[in-house]
Amino acid sequence: MKNQTRPFTVVLLAPIAEQPIHALVAPSGDSILLSQDTKVSTLANCPDMIESEFGTYDEFLIEHRDQFMLFNQVASDLDPDLIFPKVHSDLLEDSLCIIRSIFAFERFKLEEEQKNATRKEPKEINQEYLMKRAIDQAMTLEQDVSDLSSNVERLQSPMS
Repeated sequence: MKNQTRPFTVVLLAPIAEQPIHALVAPSGDSILLSQDTKVSTLANCPDMIESEFGTYDEFLIEHRDQFMLFNQVASDLDPDLIFPKVHSDLLEDSLCIIRSIFAFERFKLEEEQKNATRKEPKEINQEYLMKRAIDQAMTLEQDVSDLSSNVERLQSPMS
């Protein structure tokens, strides 16, 4: 394959909000996908917006395959309109929910493990419950990021 395109990269943005915000950087490296509703916001060649990288989207899913399978299991029991709210859904845009859910799940699981370490009798960790919480948080964050990305685009557009 001569003309294979470069893949999207999973990144953590430098702190710009209360919650950590993960996004996808376009193969060209000059734009970023922040939310399902805002297709692409220009980075305006600001590499300092990116705090860390987690590899390509494929590499990310392979590295987190157990969490991805759990996401699919839990998401299959939820209302599809909750997770993929757009009529004409875009797989790349929907991947943001998956990425953010996996990171939130890992954070929730670590918190539960830390609580268990201090308990006399550790409690069983309900991973399905934690993933549902993670999906809920990812969708709440989606709305916040959609609002934030609209503001970023407005600030980056030339004054009329």
